[in-house]
Parts: sequence; C-alpha cells; structure tokens
Amino acid sequence: MAKDIVRKLLKVKPEERLTIEGVLDHPWLNCTEALDNVLPSAQMMMDKAVVAGIQQAHAEQLANMRIQDLNVSLKPLNSVNNPILRKRKLLGPKPSDGFFIHDPENGGEDSNVALEKLRDVIAQCILPQAGENEDEKLNEVMYDAWRFNRDCKQLRDGLPGLSWDGRSFSDKVDRLKLAEIVKQAIEEKTNLEESH
Repeated sequence: MAKDIVRKLLKVKPEERLTIEGVLDHPWLNCTEALDNVLPSAQMMMDKAVVAGIQQAHAEQLANMRIQDLNVSLKPLNSVNNPILRKRKLLGPKPSDGFFIHDPENGGEDSNVALEKLRDVIAQCILPQAGENEDEKLNEVMYDAWRFNRDCKQLRDGLPGLSWDGRSFSDKVDRLKLAEIVKQAIEEKTNLEESH
C-alpha cells in the first residue's frame, strides 16, 4: 500500500497525480492495524547485486518520467538584438592601423559604442583588471574612448589637466578625478542624445 501511494504521488502528469485529499483518504494512511512484516532492508543493502538492481530500476523509472527535450532553434547572428553581439559586429576585428571598421548598417550604434568606451574608462579607474599593468591598460581604454569621443567638450577641457596628450597620460593619473571627468562626459553625451 505504501508503494501504491508513492507511485501515485510520483506521476508526471498533474491530472494523474494524487491530490492532497486523495492522499488523506488513501487506505495506507487510514489503516489502524500494525503489520508484522519484517523489513529486510539491511540485508538487501548488504547484497551488492540487489543494490545494483535497485539502482538500475531507479534509473529506468527516472528515464520513464523524463520529459523529452524541447527543440531549440537559434536566430541567425545577423538578426540578433544583443548589445554585446552588436558591439562586436560594429567593432569587428581591430585592424593594424588602430582604427575600427564602421558598419553602415548600424550607423546609430556609434553613440552607444562611444558611451561604452567611456564606461570602460570608469571601470578601469574604479576596478583595474588584475594581473595587467594598470597604467598601460588605463592608457589603452582611455585612447579607445578618446577616438570615439573627441567631440566631447568635457573631455577636451578636462583631460589636458591630467597630462593627456591624445594617446596616453604622461604622468601618474588621479583615477578618481579621471572617473569624474568621464562621468561628466557621459552625462554631456546622454543629454545631447536626448535633446535630438
């Protein structure tokens, strides 16, 4: 009777599964007499062949209960609306001359890339990547941001005060001050985009 209630509770389809009321009305729970069956569990567990049989039966039961995998189909990459993939497509591979390839199909993405580059600078200021020369990495991300944001007044006015020569910083940089300048540049660009 115990096996019966467990089997009915383990049904995969909800309409076949035992309800709470069904469990409470089940004869096994309502039986008042004690059975004098001796359970051979300990002896069975000592027999490796029996244990292997139990494990096999368990695996088969689980396999029967599994729902078939759903077929998954992926969108073609050219129709995906994922910001990381759009950015990679826009930037493409870095050519040796240091300029990025512009994708005319995503012309409106330039401003998003410009903002991403500025955010990369703030990230490098606040949480420099471990294991790298922090100053070189900061120069690299700042140069990338500068190439996309030369038109930004905040950067043109603020960076020379931090010894920026258009390619790198010539002195040690106050990272908090740089992060503040870049934050103001992001605000400037965001406000310009909203006004258009």
